[in-house]
Amino acid sequence: MALPVATIIGLVPWGTVLENAPAMAKKAREVFDAARGNGAAAPVVVDQEPEAALIELRGELERVQAETVALAEVVAEMAAASQTLTEKTARQQRLIYALSAIATTSLACALFALFAG
Repeated sequence: MALPVATIIGLVPWGTVLENAPAMAKKAREVFDAARGNGAAAPVVVDQEPEAALIELRGELERVQAETVALAEVVAEMAAASQTLTEKTARQQRLIYALSAIATTSLACALFALFAG
């Protein structure tokens, strides 16, 4: 027997859910970061000399910019592949319609020849 949605919602201990939500969100973020392979973002070290920190940040900026360019190239390749796939699918549909028309015409001709002759 199916339970009404209102009954199911009433069974959830909302106080406990809301109480544990921040800890669950933090753990979920840790799991997602670990799954991504880069872990949590490394905090910027403040006790360095400003010039050293600036050099480090510039290096990080260059790395991120290079990754951005690489990702843009991948996105462009994926867009081109998607366009090619769309064109090939449309071409295949036109071919199927043409073959269907040929088969229908051939069947009609064969039936005409069978019953006319």
